[in-house]
Amino acid sequence: MLDNYSVAESAHNWVHLVKKQGTMAAASHYVSLGTVEAKLGAEVPVPAAAGPVFAEINEKPSAVGKLAALVYKDPLLSLRVTLRNGKQSSFRVHSNMMQTGFFVSPLVTSNAGFVRLFDSDAPSSEDESVRSIALLVAGPRSARWSNAYTVTFKQYVH
Repeated sequence: MLDNYSVAESAHNWVHLVKKQGTMAAASHYVSLGTVEAKLGAEVPVPAAAGPVFAEINEKPSAVGKLAALVYKDPLLSLRVTLRNGKQSSFRVHSNMMQTGFFVSPLVTSNAGFVRLFDSDAPSSEDESVRSIALLVAGPRSARWSNAYTVTFKQYVH
């Protein structure tokens, strides 16, 4: 999307994107920053990079969780994000959606942050730069998720 669209305008609570002219070949690519195996609840440092950091998180239900899923909904997962300035935020996440990947740093929580993704020269601030993440299970049903998961970090090169 960042290769094929540009920001036409941004105001209040919306961003207007326009498709760039012609057929675009992907000019961007990802550079691997490594894969980390982590435990539920443990802080995982986000590697420092010159550009946006993309993460793919692979968390699977345990054997008990697979059986329980036949009758019950999976317990909710949340991702706790700690910024370089120490501020923390939590976001509900879905395990299948995390496997496809998402931008983890800078943390995009506003239209202005989204617009900055389209500008490869735009600096990110301490208020957006992510120091670490932790995957948590909401409630006492953590036995339904495996205790270990993997995180693959990639730098997005625009």
